[in-house]
Amino acid sequence: MRIPTKLRQAIKTRLRTDPRPHSSRQITDSVNPEVKQSCRRTSREMAFVLKQMVRDGDLVITNETKNGLTPSGNERTRVEYILNLSVEDPDIISDESCVKCGALQSQHDLTNPNMCWGNKEASQ
Repeated sequence: MRIPTKLRQAIKTRLRTDPRPHSSRQITDSVNPEVKQSCRRTSREMAFVLKQMVRDGDLVITNETKNGLTPSGNERTRVEYILNLSVEDPDIISDESCVKCGALQSQHDLTNPNMCWGNKEASQ
């Protein structure tokens, strides 16, 4: 199932403004008034959407408490979600330090790979 963009943005905005862990009920109560009628979800439907967002890497499960067994023998769990702040965007280039000198790679001359700005012998 594809999550509507407006719903996904509303969930992310809610979790960004209040970084505490939230259950699906809390997220539903705060997000439903902000989105149009066709994007509104019940708390049970929102739990499904949130699980998909966890699989996509947008959210992280913080608290998972087990509270008994269902009649079929599966464990019941209560889950709370927060925004995944460690999502790595492939478009963002990370600035790592040089192995030789410890300086940032952005400080190196990219046209000459042998040139190391932190290496005094190479810069002279």
